[in-house]
Amino acid sequence: MSHKYPKTVLCVGKETVNTVLEEIEKINRFAHADIIELRADYIKEEELTEENLTKIKNASDKEILFTLRKQEEGGQRKISDSVREAFCFTAIKIGFEYIDIENSTPKDMLDRIMSEVRKAGRSTQLILSFHNFSETLESEISEKFNDIKSKNPDIIKIVTMANSEADSNFIIDFVRSNVSDSVRLALFCMGEWGTTNRIQCHNLGSALTYLAVASGTGTASGQLTYDEFVSNPDIQKTTICGLIGKPIRHSMSPLVHNAGYRDQNINCKYILIETDDIDFAIHYIKSNNIRGLSATMPLKIKAIKFLDDIDPLAEKIGSINTIVNTAGKLKGYNTDVVGAIRSIKDVMTLKNKKVAMIGAGGAARAIGVGLIEEGAEVIILNRTVEKAERLAGDLKCRFSGIDPAKLQDCDLIINTTSVGMYPRVDESILQEIPPEAVVMDIVYYPLETKLLKLAKQNGNETITGFGMFIYQAAEQYKLFTTNDPPLEVMKKVSLERLSELGK
Repeated sequence: MSHKYPKTVLCVGKETVNTVLEEIEKINRFAHADIIELRADYIKEEELTEENLTKIKNASDKEILFTLRKQEEGGQRKISDSVREAFCFTAIKIGFEYIDIENSTPKDMLDRIMSEVRKAGRSTQLILSFHNFSETLESEISEKFNDIKSKNPDIIKIVTMANSEADSNFIIDFVRSNVSDSVRLALFCMGEWGTTNRIQCHNLGSALTYLAVASGTGTASGQLTYDEFVSNPDIQKTTICGLIGKPIRHSMSPLVHNAGYRDQNINCKYILIETDDIDFAIHYIKSNNIRGLSATMPLKIKAIKFLDDIDPLAEKIGSINTIVNTAGKLKGYNTDVVGAIRSIKDVMTLKNKKVAMIGAGGAARAIGVGLIEEGAEVIILNRTVEKAERLAGDLKCRFSGIDPAKLQDCDLIINTTSVGMYPRVDESILQEIPPEAVVMDIVYYPLETKLLKLAKQNGNETITGFGMFIYQAAEQYKLFTTNDPPLEVMKKVSLERLSELGK
């Protein structure tokens, strides 16, 4: 879970699970939407089940907030405390990232819910809330703030009705005085003064800013719509970068980039945008003012004709994996080649070295261009000789089938195929390896592939795919932010995740 605040919350109050899922599908395409609030009190009683809540939770990669609001504090229907408590337990079990409970909840019930939240570790955050739908009382806000704070929730939420500019100004001053790194306070107004108040409170660091999906769909007065929020020049917005392609849910890129942003305190976030529709991808980056995108196949090639400019090395390769948006102008880069070459040069020089590349796909093309730029002599080996011949023709180098005899005088052997990648961990593209060659595998999960294990047993020096992965991500980070990347931080979180996956 990402903990960088303020965050935007898109509110979903619908009567049926199908209409909730339709709304979530829309929100999934909103780049500046951080959290989806499920107002479960809107859902028909017969449809509010664990099975349906699980469907809703699995419908988005965004964080989801579960709210089953009591009627006395704005809920849509009368729901007993015992039912509300049971559904809070269910939401925690399913893995909702947040639950919102009223501060007026009976103490024994609140204690049980808070205990269950703590048992969940940091996977579920508790929002303890207070609402006054008629007025803003200065003494009441101070009292409620101190009371809620004493119970140590993850977020203190206080929302009141502003009836005057003075009410709004008091709330703004209270946010300015009380928000800190150690106090996450979501405080803002409803009503006529609510819209401008919410903007100012957001800019001052109020933890959560609640938005409506569209006009007429809000769950409280004074909510901006998502489009109003995005288009408002007075709102300080997070810079968005992301990965685009399909399928991408397995990707470690958000983990790596977001760790860097946190380390350098950059107001930026990296998201997943799952699509293989290039027209949608280009529209998305421009309409949402996305700063930068990492791209997977088939978008690496399809995107080129939509670019305003392309880096010379990427143009030579014929594919890009990075798009940078500068004032609406899109430029493409290929950081795969940068990552691969830097990883190799950590171990050896390349000028006048003989290199055998196994594979003739997109990765082989990118790495091959980089190797030749560095002055290496390249031969391409591939099971389908015709593919090797085509790539060799483009790179102006030698080619062959996978013939062990062609490896005998090589200084470096690189596997650019997916053979050996999880779950095919017991496979190796080679069984015999000449003893003097350095052996590299671009696969990074598992960290040590079967090929690299065989090479080590044979006494060869090896290069894992992790270096290429982390260096290409670091190069993208620099292109997106213009900052030197915090490489050790990025390495650490990646290795921790790979270690978890390997258990």
